Amino acid sequence: MGILRSIGLTGKQLCRMNIVEGMCYAFFAVLAVFIVGVPVSVVICMEVSKKSFAGKIVPYQFPFLEMGLFILVLFGMELILSVWTVRRQKKQSLAEQIHFNI
Repeated sequence: MGILRSIGLTGKQLCRMNIVEGMCYAFFAVLAVFIVGVPVSVVICMEVSKKSFAGKIVPYQFPFLEMGLFILVLFGMELILSVWTVRRQKKQSLAEQIHFNI
């Protein structure tokens, strides 16, 4: 970040870059949960129900409320951490930022 600022990145651009980067991480985490996590949880549900209920398969129910809360908390925390990072960097001089990254 310090090197980007030294070649002309403004504070507003740095803030926007941090927030967009964090939101991309959160988006791909949610995408991974849906692509990998949901099929795995369906298979686990079927296997556990076969063994627990004498071969009877209990239908899988998607946890909409829990998934919604997970997504809200994930994006909220990412936004908070991005803003906190920018504010912390504003307190440091440009030389300090470059020095700590080397």
